[in-house]
Amino acid sequence: MSQTLVLFPAPPGGLHWSILEGERDAVVRASHGDSLASLDMALLQSVRSTIIVLPSEDVFVSQAVLPTRSEHDARQAAPFLIEEELASRLEEVDVAIGAPDEDGQRWVFAAAKSAVEAWRDTCRPYLRGTVSTVPDCLLVAEDDAALTLRHERGRVIYLYGEALRQPGRAIGGAANGRLFDSLLHSLAASASEGLIAVSPALGLAGERIKPLEGRPLDLAAHGLPEVALKRMPALFGQRSGAGLDWSRTPGLFARSAALAASLLIGLGLFMLGESAYLLQRAERYDAASVELVQTAFPAISGPLDPVRARRILDERLAERHGRERSGEFLPLLAALANLSDGHDSVVIQTIRYDQSRPELNVSARYDVFSDFDALSEDAQARNIELVDQGARDGAAGIDGDFMLRIP
Repeated sequence: MSQTLVLFPAPPGGLHWSILEGERDAVVRASHGDSLASLDMALLQSVRSTIIVLPSEDVFVSQAVLPTRSEHDARQAAPFLIEEELASRLEEVDVAIGAPDEDGQRWVFAAAKSAVEAWRDTCRPYLRGTVSTVPDCLLVAEDDAALTLRHERGRVIYLYGEALRQPGRAIGGAANGRLFDSLLHSLAASASEGLIAVSPALGLAGERIKPLEGRPLDLAAHGLPEVALKRMPALFGQRSGAGLDWSRTPGLFARSAALAASLLIGLGLFMLGESAYLLQRAERYDAASVELVQTAFPAISGPLDPVRARRILDERLAERHGRERSGEFLPLLAALANLSDGHDSVVIQTIRYDQSRPELNVSARYDVFSDFDALSEDAQARNIELVDQGARDGAAGIDGDFMLRIP
């Protein structure tokens, strides 16, 4: 019978573990332990998947819709979406996104690079089969609770219900039990009038309090549906575990080499066709957006490209429904991407965005000052405003700063 290995990395270099087998509704522990010394490699022979449960006090967990054209664009946009919520600089953080669900929602995980590397080094020798990473706050959810508070090994793990989650904001976390009293008021206030599920060990009572009878975290991790695990971000940067034993499988690859080659060729042709189709659909969508805005608002002056057309449409809809302008970042990022395409001599170094200001602050490197002049002329033709913030000679060229706005 295949088994699942559940790992709980614990600083510094510690590891709790369980090996589970059976169906999700009838799972049993085949073995478990609280130290690396107790995890014998012989126990891993039947393991076919690994779930790494990470401490939520060290992982930023959020959800967001990233309306980008490709997975690459989504990965580039995600760090800037959550930048203001992080306690560290982006250069010090690993950010990973999961696959979108039917509504386009993705999980977004972030953790310090040093922590991710330490977890990876601790767990690497034991990884088997498909590897998934799950923060422990996602294992404590109560369906009808606005807030869940669980006491676990001297820690308090918390998770907000779906109705209270905001895009790009933290939806859960954990704290040392000694800090719980100072956090309780703010957590409870955020839950509004909703039901709060609480571990009895925390000693809370009241009309809104529901006793929490949580499953052990290893059983909860094993009980996650396969589709839910596949949508979790690969914070370790990979989905495969220990891999194949090459010394025992030369015959298998010799027999399947020709088939693999033909499949790769077919996949390449399919991807080329799909890319051409998606590009055509994107161009038709852009043209339709421009035509719609021109028809609906004939008084608009100036050149109208797809980026400006969608911005105008969003603003008019927001005004009609009495909402404030929002979602400035992605249109600005799309405008920068469109503008930089074709200007290979201008290399974007960093991008900074303040939610209170509809602009991007960009640092770039180029060979000569005329490169920026050409970029500015192209921006003017696209109805994009560039404001020069100064330039200086650098070791590899000219380092310049400029501000990008969409009038």
